[in-house]
Amino acid sequence: MSDADKKDWAVRPEMACLALITLLGAWMRFYKLADCSLWYDECASLYLGRYVAHPWELFNPANNTEAPLNAILTWVWYGLVRLVTHFPVTSWQNDFLIRLYPCITSTATIPALYLVTSKVLHDSKAGLCAALLFAISPFYIYYGQELRIYAQIVLFALLTMYAMLRALEGGGTRWWIALMLGLTTLLYAHFFSVWTIFSLSVYFIVLWPMDRKYIGHWTVFNALALVLMAPGLRLAYEMNAM
Repeated sequence: MSDADKKDWAVRPEMACLALITLLGAWMRFYKLADCSLWYDECASLYLGRYVAHPWELFNPANNTEAPLNAILTWVWYGLVRLVTHFPVTSWQNDFLIRLYPCITSTATIPALYLVTSKVLHDSKAGLCAALLFAISPFYIYYGQELRIYAQIVLFALLTMYAMLRALEGGGTRWWIALMLGLTTLLYAHFFSVWTIFSLSVYFIVLWPMDRKYIGHWTVFNALALVLMAPGLRLAYEMNAM
């Protein structure tokens, strides 16, 4: 289809397809969202929220053995749920509302994946294929229904990569700042995210001949991210030692 033909559409065909794929993914994540009650790990996410009032306790291995962002985000979401609803904590309605958080996050990842894939491959059709595979993947549907950090990590990683791509396109300082914040967020979301951070560095090194002029920005903002990550890296080191 030519660009001239596309102009006759009120909505671009790619965007219409993406909207349908996102709706499909949302339905598959909402389906039976509260069919089972919260299980041990999900309850652990809620339990760790008790330390948010004293955030330094989230960096104490005696109290917390995982990256702290999950406890904070879960505490915020659950606070909102309890503020606007009064369902019994053991009811399916309460479980449903709590799990809306990963469900919404996982659904939002579908257009984010389309955006990043299309940008990397310069092909919107490839972006749509990636979005469709993600939308119907049983693996990601499962984690889109679980009150843990796994659904959010994928979204954080994609947004961080998008910020990096925009920064390397000369998007300006704001995208380098977004990259720095994205890298930091990933580390505090899950310690395994160090491999995602490493992969982004490898991506930059591979593009080194083309992006040599950005080495100064890359070094400065990665160094700043490393400073911000320091408390989380310390907790990760202690957990690894244990």
